[in-house]
Amino acid sequence: MKRIFGAKNNKEPPPSIQDASDRINKRGESVEDKVKRLDAELCKYKDQIKRTRPGPAQEAIKARAMRVLKQKKMYEGQRDMLYNQTFNLDQVSFAAEGLKDAQQTMTALKSANKELKGMMKTVKIQDIDNLQDEMMDLMDVSRDVIKGYPAQPSPIKYKPNPILPLTLFNPNSLCMKGWVRFDHGYPIL
Repeated sequence: MKRIFGAKNNKEPPPSIQDASDRINKRGESVEDKVKRLDAELCKYKDQIKRTRPGPAQEAIKARAMRVLKQKKMYEGQRDMLYNQTFNLDQVSFAAEGLKDAQQTMTALKSANKELKGMMKTVKIQDIDNLQDEMMDLMDVSRDVIKGYPAQPSPIKYKPNPILPLTLFNPNSLCMKGWVRFDHGYPIL
């Protein structure tokens, strides 16, 4: 059978986008070198035209300069076409990379979803609710305990006593001025 139909040829793999882009860029650089060379030649002809007198010699130089200018324009058109192709390849490459990133993100999300589902099986919502209720009860008890204690110690109260100022001997004491210090309802002397 192989003699009649022939054997299957092993085809080379198609070039990647990066390979094609590199090849086109290399061609674009060679065309750019040609444009620069023609530009230098045009500058040379321009100087020659300035130095020569009007006449047949100057016309011949102008004709050569026009021919070089046409070549330069042709190479610039080719260069622009090559750069446009490179731009298109870069856009395709960017789109392909974006699709690869999206595929990788989707795979990561699927595995994370599977892992979260496994974790949710071990976590019981009723246990979380019970724990939160216990914590709230403890917070209420601690608030009640804190409210039971005064925030500041109570100040010592001074009450006027009309009888004691007459009976005490010390003329400089507060009692002589009508004030006596009381602690738990009893005067302190």
